[in-house]
Amino acid sequence: MIRFLIICTVLGLAYCSFIILGQFDSNLTITLNDYSIETTSFALLTLLIILVSILIIILKAIFYIFKIPSIIKQKLHEKRNRKAYYSMVQAIAELLIGNKSKSYNVAKNLQSTLTINFPEFFNLIFAETEEDNEKKIQYLRDLIKSKDYIFFAAKSLEQIFYGSSLYQQSMHYANLAFNVNEFDVEVLDILINCYAKLSL
Repeated sequence: MIRFLIICTVLGLAYCSFIILGQFDSNLTITLNDYSIETTSFALLTLLIILVSILIIILKAIFYIFKIPSIIKQKLHEKRNRKAYYSMVQAIAELLIGNKSKSYNVAKNLQSTLTINFPEFFNLIFAETEEDNEKKIQYLRDLIKSKDYIFFAAKSLEQIFYGSSLYQQSMHYANLAFNVNEFDVEVLDILINCYAKLSL
């Protein structure tokens, strides 16, 4: 509606301008070689406006044609990202319901697409789904670099090392987890047990 009113206003102003210019119109004679063209200043101005408008339209069309490949590329990129984000949600959902293998496979397929922008997501999924302890530890150590996942990663590492009887390393991560959340009972339990084991 607003656009329609703007167009009507512009056309009305243009019409009024043409009427006013027509009242001050004067005859002009343009000589080119042996040819003489008789016209009016109003007609000449109108012709110039039309030519400039046509030129602008042509230039815009040319620029748009050159932009088509980048527009197509951007649309494909957006479509690929939407699909990847959907798969991310699917991987988290599968992990929440306990289907670790499917969650791992979905995240693995996404790794090359979004690993640069979302490294924490992949480290979290792989840390939770990886069966090999060495790889799991590496994922958790990468994850601990992110402040949002320090407690989760430290607590998971303390449990892994405590289960492997590596009490010194377990105590290191237990202290780290304790500094983030001093009220977690499991962290306190492992921390006390580590002190007890190391003091023997």
